[in-house]
Amino acid sequence: MKTRPGTLIFGTVDRVLPAASGGQAQVSGSIAAAAQVAPEPFLVRIKTDEPEDAVYLRAGSVGTVAIYTESAGATHVIRKVMMRMSAILNFLRPAL
Repeated sequence: MKTRPGTLIFGTVDRVLPAASGGQAQVSGSIAAAAQVAPEPFLVRIKTDEPEDAVYLRAGSVGTVAIYTESAGATHVIRKVMMRMSAILNFLRPAL
């Protein structure tokens, strides 16, 4: 999170909220090409491992999240390094 540079917050996804910005598109008579479809952010509720970290995750908080599953374990190491780098780079690019 840009509001807490260099810090990682650990927790589990409590639930995915049923909301998306996909309905905010210009209406036209054509179908969007695959190249025009972009990933959208997900709204999730996170239960933090440390109760004091919950203060920083208020409604509307924005940050980068990695969700690790039991499959594809080798890729988790790469993602963990990327998450650390992103947290450290927030010192160089602080929140405005």
